[in-house]
Amino acid sequence: MAHVIGTSLKRVLSSQGATDDAIKQLSCNLHSTELARLDRFRHPADALRFAAGRALARRIVLDSQLQTKLGCLSPLAFTTKAAGGKPQLTEEWQPFVQHMVDFNISHDGDWVIAGYTTQGFIGVDIAKISCPANMTDIDYIKEFVYQLSIKEMDYLVNSSQQTLLDFYRIWTAKEAYVKAIGAGIAEFDLCSISVHLVQPAGNPRVYINGKESEFYFKSGTLDAEDYVYCIATSSEPNCAFSTTDLLDFIESSHRTAI
Repeated sequence: MAHVIGTSLKRVLSSQGATDDAIKQLSCNLHSTELARLDRFRHPADALRFAAGRALARRIVLDSQLQTKLGCLSPLAFTTKAAGGKPQLTEEWQPFVQHMVDFNISHDGDWVIAGYTTQGFIGVDIAKISCPANMTDIDYIKEFVYQLSIKEMDYLVNSSQQTLLDFYRIWTAKEAYVKAIGAGIAEFDLCSISVHLVQPAGNPRVYINGKESEFYFKSGTLDAEDYVYCIATSSEPNCAFSTTDLLDFIESSHRTAI
């Protein structure tokens, strides 16, 4: 079983007061180490994305443990000591979580997504589709020539009918895979990953060093194609994806311990 939840921050980010209030409410369930990290964010929007990501992760972990009593420890605690900085449950919590194998978090702009799987590994990535105002789409994409395979670059420059959207579909697939295997994006040779897009808007096929990956990939868009997301799982071909608004999520969290 695998499930990904996305939450929109748009209503909250539209007001500084709403942003501050949401951070305050979400921080009530953060571990002390996470609170210390939260305090280091200089911009409230970045602090909100961090707090919302951890809150979503707590929700999906607890939702996956419907038959396990978890009330003995609070709050649910994460660590990022794993390779690549991938969040994991602390050793204190791991004995109490029997059925959840892996989870991952991503955020950009107005969206935060978090996913878990009870089998194998999962990586998620979301990106806002954007291009610097002083660059064409092609010129911007060429800035990533050392991260794109020859086939990817050829497709984007010569064949794609929606160049910027397809670039982000490729990029989020690369990031989702690297995050799923627990590698650091800066240390991984992204050119060894070649993403073949299935049109129109099908799930991508991903090749690692010329061999098709055994991972399953699910790609989609949010906010009228302003955002692209991708989910990579090692054993779940039909990963569920649902969305909510952050204010609705916070309200529901008052009724469900996170």
